[in-house]
Amino acid sequence: MKKLSKVIIKLLYVIIFPTVIIGTSIYKEMNLYILTILTALCILQSVLWYSVMQNVKLLPSTSIETYKGFCFGIRFMDKINNVIIVFPFVVIDLEWR
Repeated sequence: MKKLSKVIIKLLYVIIFPTVIIGTSIYKEMNLYILTILTALCILQSVLWYSVMQNVKLLPSTSIETYKGFCFGIRFMDKINNVIIVFPFVVIDLEWR
Protein backbone atom coordinates (compact mmCIF):
# COMPACT_ATOMS: atom_id res chain seq x y z
CA MET A 1 0.00 0.00 0.00
CA LYS A 2 2.88 2.35 0.74
CA LYS A 3 4.33 1.85 -2.75
CA LEU A 4 0.92 2.44 -4.35
CA SER A 5 0.56 5.75 -2.54
CA LYS A 6 4.00 6.85 -3.78
CA VAL A 7 3.04 5.94 -7.35
CA ILE A 8 -0.22 7.89 -7.06
CA ILE A 9 1.57 10.96 -5.64
CA LYS A 10 4.18 10.89 -8.41
CA LEU A 11 1.49 10.40 -11.06
CA LEU A 12 -0.48 13.37 -9.73
CA TYR A 13 2.37 15.84 -9.30
CA VAL A 14 4.50 14.89 -12.31
CA ILE A 15 1.93 14.08 -15.01
CA ILE A 16 -1.66 15.04 -14.17
CA PHE A 17 -1.25 18.49 -12.54
CA PRO A 18 1.07 19.95 -15.21
CA THR A 19 -1.13 18.57 -17.99
CA VAL A 20 -4.28 20.06 -16.44
CA ILE A 21 -2.64 23.43 -15.74
CA ILE A 22 -1.20 23.76 -19.23
CA GLY A 23 -4.42 22.48 -20.82
CA THR A 24 -6.63 24.91 -18.95
CA SER A 25 -4.25 27.79 -19.55
CA ILE A 26 -4.91 27.45 -23.26
CA TYR A 27 -8.68 27.87 -22.85
CA LYS A 28 -8.80 30.31 -19.91
CA GLU A 29 -8.89 34.03 -20.42
CA MET A 30 -6.57 35.30 -17.70
CA ASN A 31 -3.85 37.84 -17.38
CA LEU A 32 -0.86 36.55 -19.36
CA TYR A 33 1.58 37.49 -16.59
CA ILE A 34 -0.29 35.47 -13.93
CA LEU A 35 -0.78 32.56 -16.32
CA THR A 36 2.93 32.45 -17.15
CA ILE A 37 3.93 32.48 -13.48
CA LEU A 38 1.44 29.72 -12.57
CA THR A 39 2.58 27.52 -15.46
CA ALA A 40 6.26 28.03 -14.61
CA LEU A 41 5.63 27.21 -10.93
CA CYS A 42 3.68 24.08 -11.86
CA ILE A 43 6.47 22.86 -14.14
CA LEU A 44 9.07 23.67 -11.47
CA GLN A 45 7.04 21.71 -8.92
CA SER A 46 6.77 18.71 -11.25
CA VAL A 47 10.55 18.73 -11.81
CA LEU A 48 11.07 18.87 -8.03
CA TRP A 49 8.75 15.92 -7.39
CA TYR A 50 10.33 13.98 -10.24
CA SER A 51 13.80 14.44 -8.77
CA VAL A 52 12.68 13.61 -5.21
CA MET A 53 10.84 10.44 -6.25
CA GLN A 54 13.29 9.10 -8.83
CA ASN A 55 13.24 5.56 -7.45
CA VAL A 56 9.44 5.22 -7.89
CA LYS A 57 8.65 3.66 -11.26
CA LEU A 58 5.34 4.48 -12.97
CA LEU A 59 5.71 2.21 -15.97
CA PRO A 60 7.01 -1.36 -16.03
CA SER A 61 10.23 -2.17 -17.81
CA THR A 62 9.57 -3.80 -21.16
CA SER A 63 11.51 -5.96 -23.52
CA ILE A 64 10.35 -6.90 -26.98
CA GLU A 65 11.68 -9.88 -28.90
CA THR A 66 10.86 -11.29 -32.30
CA TYR A 67 10.58 -14.95 -33.15
CA LYS A 68 9.63 -17.14 -36.07
CA GLY A 69 6.17 -18.48 -35.47
CA PHE A 70 2.51 -17.66 -35.24
CA CYS A 71 0.69 -17.88 -31.89
CA PHE A 72 -1.22 -15.91 -29.27
CA GLY A 73 -0.80 -16.15 -25.52
CA ILE A 74 -0.42 -14.49 -22.16
CA ARG A 75 1.34 -15.70 -19.02
CA PHE A 76 1.31 -14.26 -15.51
CA MET A 77 4.22 -15.06 -13.22
CA ASP A 78 3.45 -15.12 -9.51
CA LYS A 79 6.72 -14.49 -7.72
CA ILE A 80 8.48 -12.16 -10.13
CA ASN A 81 5.69 -9.64 -11.01
CA ASN A 82 6.04 -10.41 -14.67
CA VAL A 83 3.62 -10.66 -17.60
CA ILE A 84 4.55 -12.16 -20.95
CA ILE A 85 2.29 -11.37 -23.91
CA VAL A 86 2.76 -13.33 -27.12
CA PHE A 87 1.52 -11.98 -30.45
CA PRO A 88 2.28 -13.32 -33.91
CA PHE A 89 6.04 -12.89 -34.44
CA VAL A 90 6.46 -10.72 -31.28
CA VAL A 91 6.94 -11.46 -27.55
CA ILE A 92 6.44 -8.59 -25.08
CA ASP A 93 7.79 -9.02 -21.56
CA LEU A 94 6.51 -6.57 -18.88
CA GLU A 95 8.24 -6.56 -15.50
CA TRP A 96 7.67 -4.24 -12.57
CA ARG A 97 8.88 -3.98 -9.01
